[in-house]
Amino acid sequence: MTYTFFLQEEVVKMSDIPSIENSKNVIFKLRDIRNWREVIDDLVWDVSGTPVVFCSIQVAKYIQRHVPKLASGLIISNKSPEPQIGMSSIFDWNQYSTFIPIKHLLNPKGSGRMMTFAEAMDSDFDLPERVFVRPNTGWKPFTGFSCPSDNLWQELNALSQTEHVDPSEIVIVFDEKNIVQEYRYWIVDSQISTCSSYSWDAEDICKKPEKDIDNYVESVLQYPDNIGLTEYVIDVAILGDGSIKVVELNALSTSGWYGAIDYEKLIYDVTKIYGGV
Repeated sequence: MTYTFFLQEEVVKMSDIPSIENSKNVIFKLRDIRNWREVIDDLVWDVSGTPVVFCSIQVAKYIQRHVPKLASGLIISNKSPEPQIGMSSIFDWNQYSTFIPIKHLLNPKGSGRMMTFAEAMDSDFDLPERVFVRPNTGWKPFTGFSCPSDNLWQELNALSQTEHVDPSEIVIVFDEKNIVQEYRYWIVDSQISTCSSYSWDAEDICKKPEKDIDNYVESVLQYPDNIGLTEYVIDVAILGDGSIKVVELNALSTSGWYGAIDYEKLIYDVTKIYGGV
């Protein structure tokens, strides 16, 4: 079996990725390209064998709706039928926070306030000094962020203008946690494929996690596996007290790569879920 990996440069953060046996890589870049939809449409001419796509959520949404020849290569979830982006999915906070035990979650149910985006902007309720705000949906109409509670209205107002967030979008407001380091794990066939640290600080160098963090993630994999979820990424955080917590789960195809991952192993492992090389 042969494969074509379509890799969006803004997501994989690399412009040159060697192909593995029986596959080829097509790397495409969309930043600052006004007619990016036409670029995606033209990718179908590069399909040879089975397509596999790693791209942004916006691009995945377009592919799902308009490019069926590539849509089969999106690893959004292995539930059948595939959930369309924008619909409720297992990557919504209210869903995965139900099947992963509370003790493992950075932000478990009962620890935050769920409301509409508009209600959060009218926040006349008591809040801690600093808060963390995230959308409920895993399809990320905006990226979760921390801020002083006094600045919450300004932050949300800016998002409403730059990201055009629907006022009815469901969000959750949590107390900010003391996070020391965060790691992303790519899970394929319910096994760790590869992993890397990540940070919002561009100066930080990505690194592999310690073995005890690997062991922790392996202990959590049983819970997604119990409901048939076998391909995804899981983000975990190391807190100031040394504890490890699950930050969130996201779709494999639409999650950004980081510098310490073994991308050749990830690509090889993904081919196995399609039937092997």
